[in-house]
Amino acid sequence: MKNFVEIATFTLPHELAVARTLLESYEIECVVKDELTIQVHNFYSNAIGGIALNVPQEDIQQAEKLLNEHGFEAYLALPSEATIASEIEFSESQRYKVLKLAIKIVVVAAALLVIAVLFLIHFVK
Repeated sequence: MKNFVEIATFTLPHELAVARTLLESYEIECVVKDELTIQVHNFYSNAIGGIALNVPQEDIQQAEKLLNEHGFEAYLALPSEATIASEIEFSESQRYKVLKLAIKIVVVAAALLVIAVLFLIHFVK
């Protein structure tokens, strides 16, 4: 099994598409994380850390060189981030628990707002 390392993050899917196509044209295997989530909910991008582009450990230098040469240097992860990403395994279930809690908070806030508006309408008459 290959060890994939995050080398770049993108805010929107169209930014990722060009970079991934570039790397794949040089036969560098790419694994993308959170692309579909961002496609469905664009505004979650910053909250969940964007779309992560991962390549095999042995292709990191070539991939970074290609991305730098083609103007993607702003999207590259810092070397320390790549090292940390490869050493720390982040639990997906933990990420989605936090996201689920945030959505519940927004729903409750919206419900309270509706109740407040109905209350005002009822007593302002």
